[in-house]
Amino acid sequence: MLSITSIVIASDLAGQSTLALQRAVRLKKQLGANLTLLHVVDGVVEPAQTDERRRHAKELLAAQVKSVCEDETRHLWLKVVDGERDTTIIAEAEKAGADLIILGDGRKPGWRERFVGTTTERIVRLSECPVLVVRQPTDSAYRRLFCPFDGSPAACRALSTALRVANEAACLVMHANETRILAEWATRRAGDALVKRHIDKVMTELRSTLQRLGPLPVEPQVRLVEGNAHFLIREHMRDFGPDLVALGSHARSPAATAFLGSFARDLLADTDCDVLIAAPERA
Repeated sequence: MLSITSIVIASDLAGQSTLALQRAVRLKKQLGANLTLLHVVDGVVEPAQTDERRRHAKELLAAQVKSVCEDETRHLWLKVVDGERDTTIIAEAEKAGADLIILGDGRKPGWRERFVGTTTERIVRLSECPVLVVRQPTDSAYRRLFCPFDGSPAACRALSTALRVANEAACLVMHANETRILAEWATRRAGDALVKRHIDKVMTELRSTLQRLGPLPVEPQVRLVEGNAHFLIREHMRDFGPDLVALGSHARSPAATAFLGSFARDLLADTDCDVLIAAPERA
């Protein structure tokens, strides 16, 4: 059974990281996890300046914690290190044995199209640990979880992690089947058989993922649809109104990987709800 026992939240000491810390503290309480609040001092400076920046950053982290959770500091550690932000955050998460990295929104107001190349985007792309990007204030536990699901190892991991993070949320798992489009060249019988094999494979992966999680407080709703995945995912997101979306960063085949990889980037760039992205688990 998947458990989340160690969480690392990276703070840039700005307002968006305070939102992320609020969610991290809630998840710490909910999951009984250890929480490391990390700040990376980047840029090459003189050693004396580095020491001063570290000291100042630790003071600001302590103030940030006090503003969010003055009475909840057990199993919460502050850490300030030097280095490049993206690679250092990933390395520190690995050292901490993190099951989840939490980040604030990497977008600048009015610059959504500039998400690619931000620290948040690079961490999501490079991390082997699931990453939760927080964009909304944390006034309660997650209520509505939406999971596009293609049966890939990354999608299975994203769903498993999200069902722990949002363990009391109404959950919609949606699979958009594009096999029918690919099978149009075949005979009707062969095309139907191809679609059935695909659906059976996806559903087997879904059942296996849910079985590994054990009993859930709320059983996910599963919806199978046919057509363009990119369009249908957007349409179902709009209708369902999630406060958390979870999806894998890579799909099973090279063609699907390119499509879903770009879709994950698009989703991170322009959606306003929180997003959880997971890569395939290391073998």
